[in-house]
Amino acid sequence: MTDDARLDAAAALRRLNDAFVAHDAEDGLLGRIGAEARAATAALATGPRRDRAALLAAHFGRMFTEGPVDEALRSTDNPMTDRAVAGTTNPTSAEITIDYEGDEVVARTVLGTAYEGAPRRSHGGMVAALFDDIAAGVLPLAGVAAYTGELTVRYHRPVPVEEPLEFRARIDSHEGRKLRASADCVAGGEVVASASVLYITVDVEAFGRAAD
Repeated sequence: MTDDARLDAAAALRRLNDAFVAHDAEDGLLGRIGAEARAATAALATGPRRDRAALLAAHFGRMFTEGPVDEALRSTDNPMTDRAVAGTTNPTSAEITIDYEGDEVVARTVLGTAYEGAPRRSHGGMVAALFDDIAAGVLPLAGVAAYTGELTVRYHRPVPVEEPLEFRARIDSHEGRKLRASADCVAGGEVVASASVLYITVDVEAFGRAAD
């Protein structure tokens, strides 16, 4: 458990997802899970809707002027922690830690069976999504916001589930609005996948606005 109730609930739900996929269960238990999930959903739906665009606009105004970038990114005050794939407060995301080592973004995770594609292998789409999200960690290093323009992934070997994975990403070039990054995924001491990403930078205020 953590001191942050939202973080703790998201982590518990991620583990529930993985356990649900990984194990068989009797109908009685599945019935209770379904009933409790529906009740929790109904209770959550009574709360106010989170305005992510407004939260982003306010957060980006602070992130580039206050404190270390890595601390700002880890903070649950950052509404991007709700994002899919690697958001710490999104229960559909992977359980992942992200740090900065020099000019590289370093992410570590163990993908459970909820992300299994072929037996014992991570789903290729999840690996690609992780590259997209993790490599975006270079954007604060450049002091920019951006959208993904192109993502190319090469799978060198099977990317395993239930084994430690380490992703590393860095900036390759930044010319005008085009920022290019590359990243690698290592398992068991071997590069099992790699990626190149083209990001198109945008004004921070534009990134924080809701899409039309």
